[in-house]
Amino acid sequence: MLLLLALAADGAAAPQATLNDWSQWDLTSVPPAPLLPPPLPLPPPVPPPPQAPVEPHTAAQVSSGVVSAVINDWTLYGTPLAPPVPPSPPPPPNPSPAKLLSVLMAALELGSRAKAAAAAAEAAAAAAASAETATEAEAAAEVAAEVAAEAEEETWVVASSVSEIRQSIARQARHPQRTLRVALNGSSKFHLDGAAVLIDGIDVTLAGDGSHVIDAGFRSRAFVVTNRGTLTLSALTLSAGWANSSDASGGGGCVMVGPGSTLNANSVLFDQCMAYVHSHRPMDAVDQSALADLDFFSFDSVIRSGAQTRYGGAIACHHGNVRLRGCTLMRARALDGGSLFVLGGSLLVEDSLFLDSSAAREAGCIALLGAVAEIRHSELRWCTAAGDGGAIFVADGAQLLLSDSLIEESTASGNGGGIFVDDGALIEVDRSELRHCKALQSGGGVWAGATTRVAATDVTMESCEAGRGGGGIYLLYTAARLRRTTFESCTAGTPFTHSRHQPREQGAATGEDIQSSGPGEGCGGGVTIHGGTLHASEVQVLRCRAHHEGGGLSIGSEALVVMSDSLVQECELEMVRGLGSAAYVSRGGTLDMANSSILRCHSKLSGTAYVEGNLTLSHGSELADCDGHDMGLSGSSEDSRRGGVLWIRHGGVARLLRSRVADNRVYDLSAPKTFFAVASVDAGARLEVFHSLFENNSITSVTDDGAAAVYVHSGGELLAVGMDVELACGATRNPAIDMDGGREEGADAPPSLSPEAAAFADYHGVIGQISLPATQPAPPAVRLFALRAWVTPACEVRRSAAQVEALVLRGQRPARCDADPAVCAPLAICSDEAVVGGGGLTAPSCSCEPPNVPASGAPDRGLAAVLPEFGCLTPRFASDVTVLDRAGTGVPHIVMELTKTSENERATRSLLLHVGGTQEATLRWSVDPASVPSYLRVAPLTGTLGATDRHANFLNVSADSAGMWEELEPLLTTLNVTVDVGGRVRDTVLLPIYTIIATTASAATSMWGLPQPDGRCVPREAEGGPLVVAVGETVATEFTSCDFEAIEVAHPVPSLRTERSTAYSPRRFRVVMVDGDAGDAHDVPFEYEERGIYAAGVAPSRTGDFTLHLYLDDDPCGCEPDSLQKGRSPDALSTTPCATLAVRAVCPEGLVGTADRGCGCPVGFEARGATCVPHLTLLLILCAACSVGLLLLLGLCVCARRSVHHRRLALAAAARERRAQLRRVRAAINDASSLRFPFCVMPFRSFAAFGRLVPFEEARSESALVFCDTWDNAASFAASHPLVFLSHQWLSYASPTRTTPTLSTWCARWRRSPPSGASRRTSATSGSTCTRSRRATRRPRRWRSARSRSSPQPRPTLWRARPRRSTSTRASSAAATHT
Repeated sequence: MLLLLALAADGAAAPQATLNDWSQWDLTSVPPAPLLPPPLPLPPPVPPPPQAPVEPHTAAQVSSGVVSAVINDWTLYGTPLAPPVPPSPPPPPNPSPAKLLSVLMAALELGSRAKAAAAAAEAAAAAAASAETATEAEAAAEVAAEVAAEAEEETWVVASSVSEIRQSIARQARHPQRTLRVALNGSSKFHLDGAAVLIDGIDVTLAGDGSHVIDAGFRSRAFVVTNRGTLTLSALTLSAGWANSSDASGGGGCVMVGPGSTLNANSVLFDQCMAYVHSHRPMDAVDQSALADLDFFSFDSVIRSGAQTRYGGAIACHHGNVRLRGCTLMRARALDGGSLFVLGGSLLVEDSLFLDSSAAREAGCIALLGAVAEIRHSELRWCTAAGDGGAIFVADGAQLLLSDSLIEESTASGNGGGIFVDDGALIEVDRSELRHCKALQSGGGVWAGATTRVAATDVTMESCEAGRGGGGIYLLYTAARLRRTTFESCTAGTPFTHSRHQPREQGAATGEDIQSSGPGEGCGGGVTIHGGTLHASEVQVLRCRAHHEGGGLSIGSEALVVMSDSLVQECELEMVRGLGSAAYVSRGGTLDMANSSILRCHSKLSGTAYVEGNLTLSHGSELADCDGHDMGLSGSSEDSRRGGVLWIRHGGVARLLRSRVADNRVYDLSAPKTFFAVASVDAGARLEVFHSLFENNSITSVTDDGAAAVYVHSGGELLAVGMDVELACGATRNPAIDMDGGREEGADAPPSLSPEAAAFADYHGVIGQISLPATQPAPPAVRLFALRAWVTPACEVRRSAAQVEALVLRGQRPARCDADPAVCAPLAICSDEAVVGGGGLTAPSCSCEPPNVPASGAPDRGLAAVLPEFGCLTPRFASDVTVLDRAGTGVPHIVMELTKTSENERATRSLLLHVGGTQEATLRWSVDPASVPSYLRVAPLTGTLGATDRHANFLNVSADSAGMWEELEPLLTTLNVTVDVGGRVRDTVLLPIYTIIATTASAATSMWGLPQPDGRCVPREAEGGPLVVAVGETVATEFTSCDFEAIEVAHPVPSLRTERSTAYSPRRFRVVMVDGDAGDAHDVPFEYEERGIYAAGVAPSRTGDFTLHLYLDDDPCGCEPDSLQKGRSPDALSTTPCATLAVRAVCPEGLVGTADRGCGCPVGFEARGATCVPHLTLLLILCAACSVGLLLLLGLCVCARRSVHHRRLALAAAARERRAQLRRVRAAINDASSLRFPFCVMPFRSFAAFGRLVPFEEARSESALVFCDTWDNAASFAASHPLVFLSHQWLSYASPTRTTPTLSTWCARWRRSPPSGASRRTSATSGSTCTRSRRATRRPRRWRSARSRSSPQPRPTLWRARPRRSTSTRASSAAATHT
């Protein structure tokens, strides 16, 4: 796809303009826009700035090749066109290098930055030489370098004539794998020489600057693309193309696209392209000057004069691809597809404009046959077709998506003024408009035929017209879906005159005018449908008109229309006897309106809604503010003496379900008797009113006849359930509901006209003889249920209950509940309720009371109790469960018998669920999985029964005897089956299932001993040898009866539980004891205990080894069958294939065996009765020995006790000593890091000042001591004061020992070798918390006496430490000095 930027000299950007504002476009120089390769999205075009209007072009200018974007001085359908704008001047023959460079730089964007090698280099060099600034020169040099770098990739050609274009294409044919890109240069117009440019199997890009024109001169096409070739056009104009006689495929006045080929056009103008060939002379002989002056609106006359027509006036595509972006196609002519014809293939149109195209047959602008097309952001104006499809024709299974587009002023002489759809095609229209489209036949906006599908969303059809039916849309056996679609001011059947040369309001029609068929036709001003279905949501039909039937909607036979949230408003009919100003429903047609409204649609005679088929207003719909008029003809025809807003006739059925009929007015001018009402029900018709409101409806008549709400004629039916009637304030004579009472009074009177009726008839042109019906139908059938009536409290006229009753109903009164036959449906409950509060007029009310339910299928659940065809139903319930193999037999429970012989048995029961009740609803059942035991298999666990099924096979229950054990009582399980009807649990069925397990004993598994706790028969290995039994005693030995799966049997043999178990069961057990020494054998008696356990009484008569054997019906028990022995290894084979029990008989305690295997007393004993006792002497010796032994034992005990006591005392003393040692160690550790007494020191100078060693008390009294109470204080003091310790001893109270050195000696040693740091001068308590002692006021008494006895001694001058012990107060043990 190509992009050609039209660079102006100043480089200014063009402002943006919208496509819809087409009058501002200068199509002579439409600016190009990017046309990207499909299927990439295309950006909108950028139009140039609008230019000042100038004088229109002349025909000479058009013939000379100057392409204009406007049409010369003419109007279309009375709409004057905008004044034309002048074309841009043609470029000079020899453009400047700067101009050529701008064109080439724009062409660089056309195809993946393809470069034009030689031409671009020359242009860049010339531009650099003529550049005014250094920046421009550098830019030109960069462009030249880029061009040279990619010169070999693709070919770029600059052409100044058609011959150069052809030569470039011929050379390109040698390299079809490359893309040829041609930039037009030189003259603005390129004249073809009578032959189209052929693009055969190659890719060609042709780009101009917006002013270049390729003119075919009405002698040939402009281009032919075949053999899978691709042609890309950008910023060009193709003009005067004509499909010639040598073309075999036909069509495409300007471009013909063959199979598999592609046309891409971006910002291209297609003007005056035609596709037809004159049959009398070849195209070359046509006078070109005559073609130049040809009036394009005489094209149809040329067709009728014998021309051979073609397809696609501008473009014809046969199974190829066409993509148009920002293009304009105008003044094109063809047989089918005035502008564009696509057969197969695909079409993409975006941001394009189609103007004034016409077709001699179908598709005024676009024809799509079997193609896939998308049109978006485009406009189609003034398209004309002599056949179907004024603007677009879609057929042969084609598919069209039309979005964000406009179709305006399009006309078809056949069907589909805007769009024609037929033959299985599909269209979808989104966010688009169809305006002023016209069809001489049907479908002013859209016509859709059989087997087609139509979808429209957010679409507006405005002022569309059709000569016969469907002013907006006509559907014929079509499936259609409309959403948020509006039909406004559309018309059907109204005669319209339309001239191509002048607007309707400027003159009368000519012979070429398009004219409808005239009066008598025209149905469905907005929508007409015959057959098929239409689903409409949020659809509006506004101010539409029809001539004869259905001013808004016309529903034909076999048609189904479902409307929701829609509106029909202010629609009307032009014909006095027209049927249904809002809606016409013919026989066999159905209109269902939900939550929709019919408003302000006024009728002259035959009703706002005329129903011969089926009409339903439901779920809040309303019929309101409509007027109904009669003709004012007294004694006239049947039709002129009845009617109203809603008129139901000829077997029609109207149903009002929870709807509203309000504010409607009926004007009855007939005399002396009429039968008008808001809702009129004729013979054979039926009106059903269900829970709906008739509010503020009125009738104005010259007599007392007629009804404000409903009038039922003879043979008609009215069924009202829950009908609410609000009487108008002005109602004085006419009741709300009325009916015929027999033969009409005055029916035989000759017809006459009242003065008012005569004026009315004269105004509407009603003429002709008025006749009466020949026969009278049956009396009306009126059934009223739960009727309520009232007058609004705001009404100024106050009426009593009796007066209100008189205005509610006239004729037969509602039936009562005690009437015969019953008024309510079967099983319904009836009650009489007052119609008016406080009055005596009653109406029955019917309801389905629990447990009964309303029948399904009724229009409303509350109506089933009234309608006898529905009625009340008893709820469905599970009535019975039977077994399939016992058909017809109900069983209270299910029994399953399983017999285990030499194999297992499986039993299955198919259960049938029988359902009672008359309700037709789906029944769902489910089985609680928790209620299914492990030995049962139940399938399926859930299921359903159809609404009409009375029974069904719902469960298969199966059980298998494998692994099952026998119980004395049958196994009972109860399945919980839940029955659900209509989402409500109706029943819970408890289904008991009894399972009987009958087993037979097996000799192979029966064994000696007891079974395992789980009932398994597992033989236990003998522990401690054989069974020991004393001679003369009886020992019970158990053995167990087991089945073939080695599970205990719960009954004695034989088994008599089932017939099969009785037949297969063994009969008896036998126990045999064999003497191992003598070899003889005898039977051992046994008895049955419980659950298959027997006890054998073993009583040997002599000592020795015996063997017990167990037999079951002469078969040895415990023997492995041969099937188990087979396949085993020799080592694994049992050496004792049968189980036996070894018994050893011994003598009783105290007796010993004898030689004859009997029992007697040992030596030293004597027999006393049955026991052996020792002799008397031996007994005495034994007693003495025992006494001595007891005394020795007692002595040993006393010695041991004493030894133990002494040992305990020694251990206790050692423990106490250990604890004392630990306390001393802990105290020593504590003394090493703490002070028991205050630490006391004396300054050296004080020590020397005393001159002698003084006692502690004297130094303290002289305040010479410093005390540190804690270890930390002492350590801190020692760190800042050098200390000297003097060791000496006092042996008397007066003086120290003689061996103690004198004070002078210590002072001399101090001065000779002072301690380290002694030169520091600090206070005695500096840097510590130690305290100095104070001078005592009194000395201790004992020290005074001591000093008096001793001679005076010199005072000591050294610090002296306080002694450790308080008792050695005279022994100063330490002194400290510091400087």
